[in-house]
Amino acid sequence: MLNRPGNPGQTVDVVKIGRDLGSRSDDLVRIVAKLTSDLERFDALLIRHRKMLEHQTAGGSEMLTRQSERLSQEAANMVASVQEALKQLRELSQATKPRSRG
Repeated sequence: MLNRPGNPGQTVDVVKIGRDLGSRSDDLVRIVAKLTSDLERFDALLIRHRKMLEHQTAGGSEMLTRQSERLSQEAANMVASVQEALKQLRELSQATKPRSRG
C-alpha cells in the first residue's frame, strides 16, 4: 500500500492494481522498481548523514553543511519521485476501471 499525496489516509493498493492490469503489469513493475531504487538511494544517504552527525569532528561543520544541503535536495527529489509514481499508479488504476455506459 502506498499513501496518496495530499490524502495520507488514502492508499494505492499496488497488488490489486497489478492483478487488474493484466498486460500493463510491466508498467507497474517499472514504476515500483524505480520507486524502490529511489527510496534505497535516499535511505543510504540518510544513513551516511546520521553517521556523519554521530562522528562529527572539529572543523567538520562546512562538510556537514554541504551534506545537509545535499540531503535537502535529495529529499525534494524523493518527494517528486513518489508523487510521480503515485500519479502513474493512479493513471494505471483508472485505465483498468470499467467505463460506465451512458
